[in-house]
Amino acid sequence: MNKEERKQLTAQYMEQERVMGVYQITNTASGRRFIGSTSNMDGALNRVRFELDFGTHKNDELQMDWNEQGAAQFEFDILEKMKLEDKVLFDYKDVLPATPGGTSAEQMRKYKKAAEELEQKWLEKLLAEGVDCYNERE
Repeated sequence: MNKEERKQLTAQYMEQERVMGVYQITNTASGRRFIGSTSNMDGALNRVRFELDFGTHKNDELQMDWNEQGAAQFEFDILEKMKLEDKVLFDYKDVLPATPGGTSAEQMRKYKKAAEELEQKWLEKLLAEGVDCYNERE
């Protein structure tokens, strides 16, 4: 791949809409799940896989099961994508204008908070249904 192709691919990536929402990691052997939220779905799922592969995930029980059972026993799924008022690209600083009394960074913090609230709703729903979640022991 030459320099121009790389530059074009980078530009295409930065112009993609960012997916925000709630994801789950399912231990297919036990059915146990980890629920998480993010303002950057692609980045978060890659980061979580990296953390698990290198033994640094914040949830000790999920990490232990990953280490003992292996990556093949786990599935990653998006539970819900957030509906956004703004079109948010990966290079959001150029996309979200400063709002009255706020900045694009503040707007992203609001989206992150909304994603965390959505995560809590999903976790409460799953726990009420009797689903065993790694999160409940954090």
